[in-house]
Amino acid sequence: MNVYRIGKKQYIKDLSGQGACFYGGRWNYSGYRVLYASESIPLAILEYITKTGAVEEELINLSIAYIEVKDDVSFSTIKIEDLPEDWNTYPVPEDLKKIGTDWIISVQSLILKVPAVSAPDSYNILINPVHPEFKKVNLLKVSEYQPDLRLRKKK
Repeated sequence: MNVYRIGKKQYIKDLSGQGACFYGGRWNYSGYRVLYASESIPLAILEYITKTGAVEEELINLSIAYIEVKDDVSFSTIKIEDLPEDWNTYPVPEDLKKIGTDWIISVQSLILKVPAVSAPDSYNILINPVHPEFKKVNLLKVSEYQPDLRLRKKK
């Protein structure tokens, strides 16, 4: 399976999950490393735009990471019906951070597929960099990415 990330050029090759550790995310508390990716490039773009608010300065110096995850790795899936009713709201419900952080700590699987708030029937892919199977995750390539600036937030 291939998964994708959009990020600033200077950080895109870092698969350590350190950014999520510093800042936390929808599915983790700060202090816990996890790598956020998406099942498709369009979803990765949508997630990046949603996260940054499409502010023009956030839409420069970007790259796409193409990440290979071997097919024989362990994975878990969270379905929408298993989530709290407010799972797709903002600010992020604490329940989601707890679900993801508990998964990271448990080391039960390398991959956690989670529903994407921004795209129904699509999944974001969380990768646990401390899982023993993490050696089956490889950065295939990095390509520069210049989004269509019509996506930017108008002033």
